[in-house]
Amino acid sequence: MEKYLKTVLVFITILSLVITPLIFETPLAVNAQSVNGTSPQSLTGEQGNALAVNGTSPQSLTDEQGIASTQLSSVTQGDQGERGPKGDKGDKGDKGDKGDKGDKGADGPPGPTGADGPPGPTGADGPPGPTGADGPPGPQSILGKTYLVEGPKVTVTSNFAIAHANCNAGDTVLSGSSNVLLPLANNFSTVRGLLDYPNGNTGWTVQVTGLPFQPHQYTVQAFAYCFDNP
Repeated sequence: MEKYLKTVLVFITILSLVITPLIFETPLAVNAQSVNGTSPQSLTGEQGNALAVNGTSPQSLTDEQGIASTQLSSVTQGDQGERGPKGDKGDKGDKGDKGDKGDKGADGPPGPTGADGPPGPTGADGPPGPTGADGPPGPQSILGKTYLVEGPKVTVTSNFAIAHANCNAGDTVLSGSSNVLLPLANNFSTVRGLLDYPNGNTGWTVQVTGLPFQPHQYTVQAFAYCFDNP
């Protein structure tokens, strides 16, 4: 036990001699540098022997001091301990700065055609267009351009008579009429039918039909009202 205490005392002495000059910057620091250099013998007593342990002359130590220095020099590093447990999760860091705006992406494919919108309001009337070319002349007025044609008188003694009135060539019939003449001995009781009608568009016709098996005498005349075409 006494030997162990001496070893501890030597270790404490060495440690104090090394640390004290660093703290108080005493002249011993110069002597300590010499011990680490070439003259540990310039120190006396336990200070010199203790400093020589870190220098080049551990043989100048006493038995107990030499044993302690030998033990210190023969100490080896132990094995690495086991890995400690994982530490707690650290606090969440501050939010980073906003990044720069990225490049514009490529255009997507065209979408489907939408439904037709409602019809818009009626626009304002446009300016009047130019005057068109004159059209062909229309039909002329008939005032002062009509005339009456009196057809020939036709006299028959049978029960059928017909007469015509014709316009001039190229002219058009507008209307017509007829005239039937009977002798005093006859009257219209013997007339069975009377027809007058246009003869195409160029004249007028009158037709008289009497009762059968009775003597008749008719004088028939047609009239045509014609338009004088230019």
